[in-house]
Amino acid sequence: MKINKSLFIQNFFIFIGCIFLIKPTCLPYIMNGKLNSIYMAFQTLTCIITIILYITRKKFSKITFFIVLYYVYQIAITLFKHGDLRSILVSSFELVCICIFSEIFYKKRGVEYISILSLVLELYVFINFLTLILYPDGLYKTVSTDNPNNWFLGYKNQLINFILPALCFSMINLYYNRSQSKKHRLFRAILVYSVAIITSIILWSAGTLIIIFMMAIFFMFHKLINVKVFNFRNYVIVNCVLTFSVVILRVQNVFSFIIVDILGKDITFTGRTFIWDKALKYIIANPIFGNGVEYYSYRYIKMSMNSTWLTGYAALHSHCRFLEVMYRGGIVLLGIYVVILIMTVKSLMNCKETMFSKILSISLFAYMTGMMTEMYEYSPSFFVMILMSCCGVGFLNNNTTIEKGERINAISKKNINILHRNYI
Repeated sequence: MKINKSLFIQNFFIFIGCIFLIKPTCLPYIMNGKLNSIYMAFQTLTCIITIILYITRKKFSKITFFIVLYYVYQIAITLFKHGDLRSILVSSFELVCICIFSEIFYKKRGVEYISILSLVLELYVFINFLTLILYPDGLYKTVSTDNPNNWFLGYKNQLINFILPALCFSMINLYYNRSQSKKHRLFRAILVYSVAIITSIILWSAGTLIIIFMMAIFFMFHKLINVKVFNFRNYVIVNCVLTFSVVILRVQNVFSFIIVDILGKDITFTGRTFIWDKALKYIIANPIFGNGVEYYSYRYIKMSMNSTWLTGYAALHSHCRFLEVMYRGGIVLLGIYVVILIMTVKSLMNCKETMFSKILSISLFAYMTGMMTEMYEYSPSFFVMILMSCCGVGFLNNNTTIEKGERINAISKKNINILHRNYI
């Protein structure tokens, strides 16, 4: 069997690119200064190559424009407010590069890119599980919180930033990648799901458990899903209603027996209700343009609580994506974020009958459910999933066949080139 050297080199570049662009959270803490500098140098080089490739394509998608705008506005308001400009510049540069890297190679290689991306994330999940077993009390402590519950992929509440995308892309690879055997794809999917479930049980993080449970239910019963009800449009509506009900109206008090007795959490969601109140106070003070990204020390003083058990982490963020978006950028940034969600809804609804849409819809819904009580500051794959949703299922056609027995509605020609139907 002859190996296509061009494709092999391209696949190798994608694999290395994914490793350098999607950085495990632990690296700055466990590597010495020289090794970390080398890694950062290769990461910067990968970003520069990615930007050059993207510019030379001379094709810029609308969704990428709005994702870039989302970060550019945060940079601008942070500069105006004299905030932590370095922090937002570095994080924005990294996350935008991940997005455009994914757009380039998803459109060029389709499901093969998803397979490689999934492989990298699966390896991360396995390595994290190994560090959890070897270092049950934690791999390292962070300077800001002095909390030891950190492993290869970071703090236990933030592991979902890697675990959820790994499950999502593994499932897309399972249903669409015909270059690998069905047994191989199924083995990869079951293995990563099993490790994810065991990890979440060991750590007993309520948010992670709920998200994993949602994905597992979908994985087992996806053929019974009625897309007229279970689609991304309705998921977004439910998420907005739940966020408003929990964060603003505090309806969780009615279900205290579930939160306290079953999940073992207090009714304040480990102090998050106090943080929400503080965040709302400062959002109301700057409702239009927001506060920008502030220095940790300044945010710590603003958001610190009278309760001593909250002061260790209260200044990090608003512990709610919608609140943090408004805190940083006010109504302006919220408007950009809503436009991105509307574009995603429109694209996924256009192909709602496909497994591609079903998988990404439930994955994004699970992510956004977690974002009700967490900001997920470093969430490199969230916008990647949104970008793929807006690019459409048509770019999966490189190594897929037409799906069998699945009805497809009229689909936008801008997003879809070939209609796919699942025959597994």
